[in-house]
Parts: sequence; C-alpha cells; structure tokens
Amino acid sequence: MRSWISSLLCLTLVYAVGFVGHLGALQGLRTWYPVLELPAWAPSPGVFGLLWTVLSLPTALALAHLWDAPKAAARTWALGLFGLYLTLHALWPWLLLAWQKPRPALFESFAMFGVILALLVCGFAAKRSAGWLLLPALAWSVFAALLSAQIVRALSL
Repeated sequence: MRSWISSLLCLTLVYAVGFVGHLGALQGLRTWYPVLELPAWAPSPGVFGLLWTVLSLPTALALAHLWDAPKAAARTWALGLFGLYLTLHALWPWLLLAWQKPRPALFESFAMFGVILALLVCGFAAKRSAGWLLLPALAWSVFAALLSAQIVRALSL
C-alpha cells in the first residue's frame, strides 16, 4: 500500500512541477518560438506539452522508487538532487520561452545535465530501478541544451 501511495504523490508532484514549467512555455510557444530559425529536428510548439507529459511518467516513478528505497546516504542525496532537478526542469521553459533568454537557458540546461548525472549515480546506488527510470530525464537535458544552443546560434547571441 505504501508504494502505491508514494507513487501517486510522486506523480502528482512531478506533474505539478511540469505544469509550472508549461505555464512559462505557453506564451513563448505561441508567439516567439514559431518565428525562430530552428533546425529541422526542433519540435513544433504543440509537441512540447506531449513530450513533457510522456517524460514526466518515468521521472515520477523514479522519485517514487527512491522514496520507497531503504534509508541510506545515497537515497538522501538522491532525494535532495531530485528537488534541485525538478526546480531546474521547471525553470528551463521560463528562461527559454517565457523570458526569451536562450543563453541563460543554455547554461541552465548544462546545470540540469550535471544534476541529473549526480542524481543517476545516487539513484543507481539507492535503488537500481530509479537510476534506469532517470535515463529519459538525462536525454531531455541533452536535448534542452542542444535546442538552447541552436537558438543562441540562430540569434547570434
């Protein structure tokens, strides 16, 4: 029963954080993002919400697995890093899309990548399944950095 409850709470938390990020993305996705010179692999504005929804599921499950893991230093570190990752994850769309600050978004995505790497190390140490479930988040951070870098390049910032 505890696992089911923690999974539900973690799903709620991660999707709430995603919603905060999405609120920041809405205006920029409608007005600024479509007029940028983007690479062919850049998603259309409508794809971001779907992409974040899909990516949030393994992230939430990873958090639930860590929450239910035996108490140990690796678990404590992983939970702390998870909080930092969720903060960075919610901040990136605000930086890039709401505030139209691609250079800070690029630096922030580098920080997000580093946090996820540390989180993966602690996650695998605390509970192996959590580490595997975090791999899509790592892929997202690489994608966010590449997209931010392309926008910085296109705008010659």
